[in-house]
Amino acid sequence: MLFESVTRLYGAKLPEPELERIYEDELYLEESRNLS
Repeated sequence: MLFESVTRLYGAKLPEPELERIYEDELYLEESRNLS
């Protein structure tokens, strides 16, 4: 899942809210890709 790679890349550097925002962006991109 994308979230794991996001956490691996950014988890050590970013605060939680930032991490959640990135995760939601990834989720949104994946959903819009699936819809098209």
